[in-house]
Amino acid sequence: MLIDGGNAADSDLIYTFLRNHGVAHLNYIVASHAHEDHVGGLAGALNYASAGVALSPVTEYDSRAFNSFVRYLDEQDVSITVPRHGDTFKLGSADVLIVGPVSEYRNQNDMSLVMLITYGDTSFLFTGDAERPSELDILDEGYDISATVLKVGHHGSDTSTTYPFLREIMPQYGSYLLRQKQPIRASGR
Repeated sequence: MLIDGGNAADSDLIYTFLRNHGVAHLNYIVASHAHEDHVGGLAGALNYASAGVALSPVTEYDSRAFNSFVRYLDEQDVSITVPRHGDTFKLGSADVLIVGPVSEYRNQNDMSLVMLITYGDTSFLFTGDAERPSELDILDEGYDISATVLKVGHHGSDTSTTYPFLREIMPQYGSYLLRQKQPIRASGR
């Protein structure tokens, strides 16, 4: 399963990573939501690997990055599946539960797919860019969202991973994708 692919500029990186690791097929490819910084690099993945199931909260969105994602899926004759909260499926020996989005939101960030992946005693909560309204609706649904690892919402911004939401998750570890304005430079030792 590949969840999000970064910006369109990251397509080559995704392509190269999959090629170098011999990943020619993805059982699932997930666009947590339609914004370019999540769906953009998925075209690179689909340019190298085939996909079994494509998950996204929408089937249409007016952007070059999303349309590229759809075009590569169409070339593989794969349609986007829009899961609903409460849906479950197996990923090898792991269980996947879709906990959001709970409603339709005008804000695309709140439309992010929120997925809890459980493998034995370890669980991962992927939140995309879901913000406070989506988080509160997920809490209102009563899902057990406790997780070992939390992919912190919306790149760690103050619009996501609110205290009530975080209190229910109580992760041991947190991770987020840092949006860099400048490249990291290695020190020359």
